[in-house]
Amino acid sequence: MTVAESIAALDATARKWIDVEYPPRVQAMNATLALDNNFTPEAIHFAVNQQMNQITSSNLESWLSGRSVDRDVSVGVLNPGNVPMADLQDLIAAVLLGVSYRGSLSSRSPHLLSAFVEDLRSSLPQINIEFVEKDQVLKGVDKVIATGTTSTLDAMKNAIARAGLDPEDVLLRGPGFGVAILNGSESEEQLERLAEDILMHDGAGCRSIAVVWTPAGSQPDALLDAMARFRAVFPCAPGIPGRVEMQRAYLAAIEYPHAYSDDKSFLVSKGPPDIQQPGHVRWSEYESRDEVWDWIGANDDEIQVIVEDGGGGSKNHRTAPLGSAQRPELGWLQSGCDVIDFLAS
Repeated sequence: MTVAESIAALDATARKWIDVEYPPRVQAMNATLALDNNFTPEAIHFAVNQQMNQITSSNLESWLSGRSVDRDVSVGVLNPGNVPMADLQDLIAAVLLGVSYRGSLSSRSPHLLSAFVEDLRSSLPQINIEFVEKDQVLKGVDKVIATGTTSTLDAMKNAIARAGLDPEDVLLRGPGFGVAILNGSESEEQLERLAEDILMHDGAGCRSIAVVWTPAGSQPDALLDAMARFRAVFPCAPGIPGRVEMQRAYLAAIEYPHAYSDDKSFLVSKGPPDIQQPGHVRWSEYESRDEVWDWIGANDDEIQVIVEDGGGGSKNHRTAPLGSAQRPELGWLQSGCDVIDFLAS
């Protein structure tokens, strides 16, 4: 199959999946909602639409940018399941390059990616994609991509070592988070976009905003109002309310400044930029933006995106406007690595 055929098939499949009533999409969504994953219909629709809108011929051509693989290459992929369709980028890269793909599906979200592949195969039957159990991912592959928690990656590292793979052929992506930098004069609309950055997918995504840097003396009241408005449109999953109660109770006991939603689905606390559990965001004050960028530099390995709306002069290629954290471009650099470069090297 040619690159042009792969691009055309990916584009055509994505155009079908844009339709919220497209039967394969509906069936995969319903099957996903039946699992224990804390996904909501609204979050799945958002994630699928966001991904499919990125899969266009022009975006695919731009991301590929003429790169190719001049030999047979196979990749084993340990996929995440924290966000709906978070496992799509690596698969698309493999299809564009003609790389054989051997991936495991998260038990929290096995249906969306497999249904998309089944649909893609109807117009591109020669693609070499198979889904296997987690312990079979490394069997006979040249390269490995693994995304997951620290404990998951520790186990994968041991398996990779036993398989004797070259470290240069291994891409590991651990937990990550996003950062927001405010200038203190954000509008209501800008704060609503930031609320999406924080709360979409209930803070479980590696790009979800975990720290909001703000000028000294700023108060989070307007952001809390924006977060409450967001929750009215995008409700949290049934298992989310009450999840920050223990942290809330602890902060109350030590008289630490904080605020939270009525259902205790999210919590904002003032203090140093220490990363908390999903749903608990830190409101950290700065005297100088240099202080912020120094902290970002010290935590560079874990930060996936930095959102701000100008005024401070961006110092990082990952900086994007408020409202972009949950809307990554097709070729965004997960953990700072272009997966096409990785597979083509």
